[in-house]
Amino acid sequence: MIKTTPKPISTPTYGNVDVIHHKIKDSPKTLLYYKKSLEILIKSLPETYLSFASTHHNIGEIYEDAGEVDLAFQNYFKADKIYRHSLSTTHPIYLKTSNISKKFRRN
Repeated sequence: MIKTTPKPISTPTYGNVDVIHHKIKDSPKTLLYYKKSLEILIKSLPETYLSFASTHHNIGEIYEDAGEVDLAFQNYFKADKIYRHSLSTTHPIYLKTSNISKKFRRN
């Protein structure tokens, strides 16, 4: 008998599942799948990879919607830091996320 090892579910698969839960406003499951995506990214890619930024940004949105401003800020800040490292200051994604993180910056 040949034993096979099941292939792990990839980050894009979790990404697709979390988008569905986000659309139907199932925040706990959405957050769970975003965090699973993040765990996979941590194991396989450098932390400056753009997928980290988009995942942190999406997690920030979930926390913001739930009224957890501190956790939203932490994730938006992480996303902003990666975007600053990886994108030009005129890139549309950079501009959009930069405005969001400014909203949460503490004086």
